[in-house]
Amino acid sequence: MTWSSVIHSALVSKVVLLLIATPLHAQESDTTNQKDWDLAVYPAISYRPETRLQLGVIGFIVISDEEDRQNEYYRPISISPYALYTFNNQFITSIDYEGYLNNGWLVTANPRFLDYPDFYFGIGIDSELENEERFDDTYFQLEAAVLNEKKPNLFIGGRLDFRTDRLSQFDADGSLVTDQPAGFEGGQLLGIGPALVWDTRDNVLWPTGGHLLNVELSYFTDALGMDYEYGRYLIDYRRYKMLWNEKNVLAFQARLNGRSGSNVPFYALPQLGGDEQLRGIANENLYRDNNAIFVQAEARKDLFWRLGGVLFAGAGTVYNDWSNPVEEVKVVYGLGARFQTLRNQKLNVRVDMGFSQEGQNALYISIREAF
Repeated sequence: MTWSSVIHSALVSKVVLLLIATPLHAQESDTTNQKDWDLAVYPAISYRPETRLQLGVIGFIVISDEEDRQNEYYRPISISPYALYTFNNQFITSIDYEGYLNNGWLVTANPRFLDYPDFYFGIGIDSELENEERFDDTYFQLEAAVLNEKKPNLFIGGRLDFRTDRLSQFDADGSLVTDQPAGFEGGQLLGIGPALVWDTRDNVLWPTGGHLLNVELSYFTDALGMDYEYGRYLIDYRRYKMLWNEKNVLAFQARLNGRSGSNVPFYALPQLGGDEQLRGIANENLYRDNNAIFVQAEARKDLFWRLGGVLFAGAGTVYNDWSNPVEEVKVVYGLGARFQTLRNQKLNVRVDMGFSQEGQNALYISIREAF
């Protein structure tokens, strides 16, 4: 689940988020109907200058059975809902669902609603922090996929992406108003297309070995009352390897995310930063363009009790087209802490501090691993 649009920013002047480590309620290993339900609910407190104080709640639910836990490829159902209320009367809600179901079906869904200030710095790898513009974006988005296991560990199916945006409160002298890029007037978009997942991870929550390859192609149509027409493609490869024992894991990711066409709303362009990719860039909206490509690696270690730590580094860029894909590469590095929210499941809250080669830094607090 991605929190980057909600609770990440630069350490020096942006967000501070605290997840209180004592659950309001926790019910673990309830074997009703031969299913184990591991769940916990935590309060969340955060602050951001443009929203002031934020109060909310986050839940962690993992559903499995004893046979699943003994499987070489452990794949439980995981659900992570959260909701935040800000003192500017803004609401942020999201649910992250991933279910490996009977008969080889894989279903994922992530509905979310945000009424939230957002940022625009321009388009391209040479955007500067001092060019920051703020605007309000009220949007609902649903990303979902349904796939079936055709061969062991190989899932094939389709995906859907629907989003509706209403933008307001622009800077009257800003480039959004003067340039009016695609997406300036908001609107609706709908994309559908095939998806492929090859997954040999030994655990989807905390993999210590295996591979994950995700390939997606989507066509966004301007029919059915939609406002934009373009193509989207994604190739995401991840590798996990145990070092010495299961308490030490090395994770690697390479990702290409692209758009084709001239009618792509600026807020749907691939970005380089955030809490899941190249942590250390001060704002996830700083670098965006038609294509984004990056690699990153992370060394993970269990320390004691439910606590762990990580070291990470990565590099990547954004570019307009394939004629000149590498104009400048951004490099980041950092470290983080982990807290295991459920006693019997490796579902972590993570706190990461990232730095970039250009002196930027950013603090992130999220759930699940970055990749």
